[in-house]
Amino acid sequence: MSSSIRIKIITQILLSVVCLACTQEELKKQDLAFMQGETFGLRDTSAKKFLHKPAQIRQVYSYDKNGKKNLHNVTDFKVDYLNGTIRRTEKSSIPDYNNHKVVYNADGTFTFQSSPRNPELNVCHQVFVDYKYVKPVFKVQSQIKFLSDQFKQKLNTNDTVKILLIGDSIGGGAQTISDYFNSPVDTSTFLYYLKHQLFHLYPSQIVTINLSVGGEGAVLFGDNADKIVRMNPDVVIVEFGINDHMLGQSFSGVFENSFEYGIDKLKQAQIDIVLVGFFQQNKDWDIERPEFTRSYNQILQDLAQKHNLYFADIYQAFNKITSKDINEDLMADYIHHPNDFGHKIYYSCIIPAFLMQDTYCDKLDNFVSVPD
Repeated sequence: MSSSIRIKIITQILLSVVCLACTQEELKKQDLAFMQGETFGLRDTSAKKFLHKPAQIRQVYSYDKNGKKNLHNVTDFKVDYLNGTIRRTEKSSIPDYNNHKVVYNADGTFTFQSSPRNPELNVCHQVFVDYKYVKPVFKVQSQIKFLSDQFKQKLNTNDTVKILLIGDSIGGGAQTISDYFNSPVDTSTFLYYLKHQLFHLYPSQIVTINLSVGGEGAVLFGDNADKIVRMNPDVVIVEFGINDHMLGQSFSGVFENSFEYGIDKLKQAQIDIVLVGFFQQNKDWDIERPEFTRSYNQILQDLAQKHNLYFADIYQAFNKITSKDINEDLMADYIHHPNDFGHKIYYSCIIPAFLMQDTYCDKLDNFVSVPD
């Protein structure tokens, strides 16, 4: 090696050390927010963007098929702090998403199959990253105006507040980490994240009930409206549409009427209601029709406006996250079951309805700030 090349290498190393020292010194002067479990499906050594430019990587990990959490060290990944990206290294132990299997039809679509499963589940092909980033200076706007004064008063006392969720497999947390590895305790769903945050915000005792049933739709809401009234919750979160819309436009009347019936029953009983939309599922699924995804979400939005209810616009939130591949990075099943991070996006869309005042986003645990 020539002396000139040695000098260049030494100079580059010294500059890197100086830059790193400057960066660390600058970080000490800034407030950092914490992002836990941002999820990626990383292919070979190709880079993917973080939602926020990371300032400090805390932990990079994945799960094997037995639920064992594998921590990855710095030789397994490369973070580009300037461009806000992460990639696998050549000999990385991080799962290579190229090994995720999907059998496609000749027209580029796939047909779902439960056994052997097609597409393959994502959980053992993804990597999770905990990191700190320079916190954005914006407040999450309170939308508690959609909930009753009675509910607001209960939140601020030592009284018990009962929140009930009725939904489909998304509400049930299908194929999230807790569900996939049969954990006896849910730590993965948007209902869990909501309960966790309300516990830290208010003195009230938060009780949650989950009546979600996989494969069901809005008819379940209408059929169980009287039962829900008898259970006497303070707020009911209603999450349907991902299954209903696949029945096509001809079913939209049943969908809307089921909601109308359920909403009327709950309003008569003076129970608050939050409506939750749904995202665009994998367009490559051979039975998916995006136009019905849009039209069913519009029905939900119109119902919310008609009845003066809070509407969590999941469709718009997922569409704004252009830096992520929804199917690879945010789904647990590659189709329409959000992974843990996807549930954090749901929670982040729902929590405004429960905030007494505008709140800085870094004060909300598990909050995912979606780009404008």
